[in-house]
Amino acid sequence: MEKNHKLLAEGKFEYDRMGISIAIAVILTLLGIVSLIVGLTGGSSTSVKIACIGWFIMFTGIGIISLVSRINEKNQVLSRSLKIYDDEIIYVSGGKSGSFQMKVSELNSVEINKGKVVLNMDRSKTITFCKNAVEINDVLQALRNGKPVESKEEKATKQVVVNNARSNADEIRKYKALLDEGIISEEEFEAKKNALLNG
Repeated sequence: MEKNHKLLAEGKFEYDRMGISIAIAVILTLLGIVSLIVGLTGGSSTSVKIACIGWFIMFTGIGIISLVSRINEKNQVLSRSLKIYDDEIIYVSGGKSGSFQMKVSELNSVEINKGKVVLNMDRSKTITFCKNAVEINDVLQALRNGKPVESKEEKATKQVVVNNARSNADEIRKYKALLDEGIISEEEFEAKKNALLNG
């Protein structure tokens, strides 16, 4: 028998180290270019020129390797996934290992630390999520305390109903203004209002 899970929340990940990596790569590349220019334009001996070319290759290579390494790390972080259902948590890591599926009851604690939600589990694992930490924390705390939690689908449906009610109210206000200005009759206003309220 297939179990019907309600998706309550999804963890969203961010990678905030790219700016530093780009800066380091640019600085190292610039150091390499300066070394090359100094070596080629100065009236130096051949051995100094060769050393400067070596510095250029080294600095530029380290910069590029650093940047490529960070891009790979970013792709792994962004490929992570966390889904919280009414009775279980499913985490898929960005790498080859580290993915797991567990019952909410196996969760030791949930806390927010420096804007990140930290899940501490029985399996001696700690997972930190950067985005939507408050939402994840609230859902897990409610589940751990046995409180009901709306699914993402239920929240979305409720939001559509609220938005429709707002737009219907706005339409009725527009027709009321037209009635007040004498552009439409009382009967036309009532017909439009009833159509919006019952439609």
